[in-house]
Amino acid sequence: MKIIFICGSLEDGKDGVGDYTRRLGKKLVENGYSVGIIALHDKHLDTKLWEEEGDSSFRTLRLSTRLSWKRRGTLSADLIKEVDPVWISLQFVGFAYHRYGLPLGMISLVKKLSDSRYLHIMFHELWCGMSASAPPKEVVLGKLQYWFLRLMLASLKPREVFTNIERYQDRLQQLGVQPLLVPVFSNIPLASRVSEESWDAVIAKSGLQPLLRGSENRLVLGFFGSIYPIAGFKALIKNAYEAAGVLGRECCVVLIGNSSKEDLARLSGCSLPMRVFELGMQSAGIINRAMDLVDFGVVTTPVDGINKSGGAAAWIERGIPILVSGEDPTDKGHNLQAAFGAYRVTCEGDVVEACLQPGWNREKKERLDSVAEVYMRHF
Repeated sequence: MKIIFICGSLEDGKDGVGDYTRRLGKKLVENGYSVGIIALHDKHLDTKLWEEEGDSSFRTLRLSTRLSWKRRGTLSADLIKEVDPVWISLQFVGFAYHRYGLPLGMISLVKKLSDSRYLHIMFHELWCGMSASAPPKEVVLGKLQYWFLRLMLASLKPREVFTNIERYQDRLQQLGVQPLLVPVFSNIPLASRVSEESWDAVIAKSGLQPLLRGSENRLVLGFFGSIYPIAGFKALIKNAYEAAGVLGRECCVVLIGNSSKEDLARLSGCSLPMRVFELGMQSAGIINRAMDLVDFGVVTTPVDGINKSGGAAAWIERGIPILVSGEDPTDKGHNLQAAFGAYRVTCEGDVVEACLQPGWNREKKERLDSVAEVYMRHF
């Protein structure tokens, strides 16, 4: 089977959907597929207008944002003619193709590229402004994106549609589409390793030495990626801190990935005397080693969006339990522990109970295999 994926950008570590598409494509190649990936709006090509690489079973084409949509269409059509795929899969996030998430030029281009082929769309995002607390500008833009999405569906008429969370599934069903739910997987492979020399350098630079000994005396909270301004964030961290005190442990925080000023401000706003270790951007091997030091991953994605969060998937795939805010308005009371290995934190006792739970075997299992199986069943 031959398939062409279309995404926004393909710079390693700079675009979550691009990383997702690359990992998925390579997994399909392992299972006998021929795969091509077209990065239709690549923001990371500084010196080249386009870049092509790969072999007959796995080809990538990256097209700069500086190219006209017409030129991008010509170059994309050339690759599609060479690969001759049965399916074209559009990995959709509006902002990946246009600064306001309204890539009108993309619709006609994808329509031409998918002519006489089966079209699939994976909706990683729908439109902004869905949250009840969204600012007015975001709500207005979201309405425009909503009408854009309706236009896109009417024009492209995809044969198959996937999305990752129930809220998106419900919205798409209201538009007459019956999408299949497919959760995302982590973009950090479990098998990634790093030399001891490189790991020692990170330990020295970030001051991680205290976390390497006496782990029973600490409660380590981990953040992977951005810290979002969710309801109850301060209460969550305060409850974890107080739970550590009840257990006679020191509460520490490890920040994995680039931490913005806003992320650090949200942590410091908790006004708690915790040691915070910042690792910054790291390789997959370093990330794996760092996550092994963590007792709980803290997830600030809304509960109903956990299945579209690559950061949450990273904790889940490593069998590391996660903490979520007890004040999350999207939490409908589901059994989070059964679904995600997650604990809803409403008081310090919730964290104490989570710490004392038996069976913390931290079983590691990637979602990539099961996601690839879904694609293979449908393509």
